[in-house]
Amino acid sequence: MRTQSMGGGGNGEIDPVEDELLGGLEHLAQKTHVITRWADEMYEFVKSVPQSASFLLITFLPLLIDGG
Repeated sequence: MRTQSMGGGGNGEIDPVEDELLGGLEHLAQKTHVITRWADEMYEFVKSVPQSASFLLITFLPLLIDGG
């Protein structure tokens, strides 16, 4: 991940707490990226549905997903 602590120590040691925190943040950033891409794709899909079909999609899609 990193080779040195970003803290002011300057001794080249890796702070395990800082390293774990940054690793967790990187993991969350990757998840956020995936969810954002998916949301953008869903937006483009919904935007392309004609308004007359939107009513049917909103009305019947939950029934199809839940199995009736």
